[in-house]
Amino acid sequence: MIKDLTGLKFGRLTVIERAENDKRGGARWRCKCDCGNETVVAGGKLKRGLTKSCGCLNREKSSERFFKDLTGQKFGRLTVLGVDHKKPNNHGGTVIYWLCRCDCGNEVVVLGGSLKRGNTKSCGCLSREKTSERLFKDLTGMKFGRLTVLERAANKGKKTAWRCKCDCGNSCVVAGNNLRSGEVKSCGCLRGQNHGLRNDKFYNTWCNIKKRCFNTGSSDYKYYGGRGITMFPAWIHDFQAFYNYVSKLPHFGEEGYSLDRIDNNGNYAPGNIRFADVKTQCRNRRSNHIVEYNGETMTLAEAAELSGIPYATLKRRCNVGDTGDRLFRPVNHGSSKKFQ
Repeated sequence: MIKDLTGLKFGRLTVIERAENDKRGGARWRCKCDCGNETVVAGGKLKRGLTKSCGCLNREKSSERFFKDLTGQKFGRLTVLGVDHKKPNNHGGTVIYWLCRCDCGNEVVVLGGSLKRGNTKSCGCLSREKTSERLFKDLTGMKFGRLTVLERAANKGKKTAWRCKCDCGNSCVVAGNNLRSGEVKSCGCLRGQNHGLRNDKFYNTWCNIKKRCFNTGSSDYKYYGGRGITMFPAWIHDFQAFYNYVSKLPHFGEEGYSLDRIDNNGNYAPGNIRFADVKTQCRNRRSNHIVEYNGETMTLAEAAELSGIPYATLKRRCNVGDTGDRLFRPVNHGSSKKFQ
């Protein structure tokens, strides 16, 4: 009679239930190992102590037998300080993690296999340095706005920094990415604090022009920057240069005059800006209707002024397609407006 082994423990194995007999009719038992795995074992092997686990015991003994202490050894920039922790792997064995100190001073925990295979050689600083060297570009001698790069300076955190000389004579240290992106163009002298004109109305004009041309969040951007209109490069970051030019234009600072572009499709640039009164600016709008009167090309408002025909009448005639002599035919005051 077969003895019931259910509930009995053999080594790491606890018998759960009777399993299907082997091919020779020998009794087999389903067991649960202390590691959590389940296995089916012949009753004779359990009772004789031939099988004491699901196999994890042998793997652990093998692992301990082949264990090599890495303490004190160096792998790349890493010096092993000792075992940090052990962790079971998916095959029932154990992997060892080692606490290491990098040459840069950081400490890091690394899998033993990664150390021995050379997959990990630092805390990560080596990869960052290689990436930095690969992407490094020498900016010495290059000019960014008012800044001329003199030499490499000590890094700002993890960013490459450069010592620069400003056109105003000052020296400063600037991160390379700020130079290349155009975020920094001077030692600070372009921010409005040195020209003494920050409260001048033309400083606001300068700021508003840049807002319309470059700020995509501006409500007017679609009429300016959105149409490709920009500002003369030398003026973008230098208000003083802008001021020096506009202050020499006719009607500068006169009441009733403001800055206007001569060609509405052109940029804010030398030769295309002037000071004009409201009437002139209204006639210079993109929305103006251009007509020919007495052999000259002019706006509809100018034609109305010269012909003596009301602007509203000419506008109505244009809307229905009148041109030439029919557009400027005399007004018949006895007929309805819509037929004039």
